[in-house]
Amino acid sequence: MIPDDVLRQIARHARAQYPAEGVNLRTEITSLELKKRLDRGEKLTIIDVREPNEYQINRIEGSILIPLGDVPRRYAEFDPNQELIMQCKSGARSGRAADYLRSVGFKKVLNLKGGILDWIDKVDPSQPKY
Repeated sequence: MIPDDVLRQIARHARAQYPAEGVNLRTEITSLELKKRLDRGEKLTIIDVREPNEYQINRIEGSILIPLGDVPRRYAEFDPNQELIMQCKSGARSGRAADYLRSVGFKKVLNLKGGILDWIDKVDPSQPKY
């Protein structure tokens, strides 16, 4: 579980530094769209912001686990001009992570709409849900 103070810090930082004007209106990607892009061989970086125990249950192949609470410490591992797909169970935590990354200068960040649950429903029903 992510401590509330960490979640508040991420949200506060995103609100303070993410300007309303000039915002890229494209903030989400659907499971089917992501699957098509992966099938085309596009090199996408998918960051799973769930906890390690959740990641053990199910995951999108090739995704990188960085729990939400670690995002503020680890975002420098990625190029701010690189396209990142943020992902969690339902899309809420990854949405917060995406907002944070945009607030610190990342230009191409998309949130997986509906998270891994939508991915399982529409792309890979062989994976278990929790």
